[in-house]
Amino acid sequence: MELANGGVFVLKNAEELSDEMQRKLLKALENKCVLPAGASYPVDIDVRVISVSVDDVDTSIRIGSLRADLHSLLAGMEIGLPPLKERLDDLPLLVQHFIDEERAGGARATGMTPEALDHLRQVEWIGGVMKLRHLIIRAALETDGLVTLDALKRLLSSFDRPE
Repeated sequence: MELANGGVFVLKNAEELSDEMQRKLLKALENKCVLPAGASYPVDIDVRVISVSVDDVDTSIRIGSLRADLHSLLAGMEIGLPPLKERLDDLPLLVQHFIDEERAGGARATGMTPEALDHLRQVEWIGGVMKLRHLIIRAALETDGLVTLDALKRLLSSFDRPE
């Protein structure tokens, strides 16, 4: 967290932290300081925290995997985002965004054919946007030009197979 001083700290799945780690995080955020490993004195921090989770927060608090006091501190503004399977109209924008990211890194894919995009609407998106991102990264790295339906089906057939 010290490295995020003056900036943003993204906390993923706080409910997966042990109760002790949640307690320490709560104390650091409340006191606005941390004690780095090996240090003798605490260091002041000024961070904005973005906490994200795929789990339902109320359920996590009820079953005890997320401390209510930590949630109260973090819950300045909550944004509920429906799963990808409920936002299929976002697929074209997400696909192009991920392809553009890979193009910036040297991939040669330029987009996806309409047939391939239509096929993506039929996929069961367990894993949501992260699964889509990983699929598109692979497609962008293995394709010159447009990702075709055949190429997409080949990637999807091997995508969830254990290595």
